[in-house]
Amino acid sequence: MLEIYIQSFVLYFVVIDPIGNTPIFMSITQNQNQNEKYQTAFEGILYATLILFFFSILGKFILSYLNISLESFKIAGGVILLLISIEMLFNKRQERKEKIIKNTGNKVSVFPLATPILAGPASITSVIVIANEYQDRFSLQITSIL
Repeated sequence: MLEIYIQSFVLYFVVIDPIGNTPIFMSITQNQNQNEKYQTAFEGILYATLILFFFSILGKFILSYLNISLESFKIAGGVILLLISIEMLFNKRQERKEKIIKNTGNKVSVFPLATPILAGPASITSVIVIANEYQDRFSLQITSIL
């Protein structure tokens, strides 16, 4: 059980990238005072958690409704992760996030913080794949989500 938790934690940590997103959060909230920054961070994490939890529970149903097999979804998720890693290697992801930051208003906790920065395509893909991997045992599924 601990091994599943560690594997899930490392995967989510790499995909969500909290260390890389810290400068983005600081630049998004540069005009906010300390209390507004705390509120924005809390709301962004809450919304991202709700989005990822939603997809971990209903992701398989959505895929089956769209007639997409889990294997195809895994391949597409792997391609997305590969593209994100290439973008990170050439610093394209940072440039794209800075463009998003310039186009946002005052309420940044939902967009761009919660989605697409925290709960983006790669993290949603990872959550669906991990949740479906342990769908037969509820305790392992909860461990992988938490």
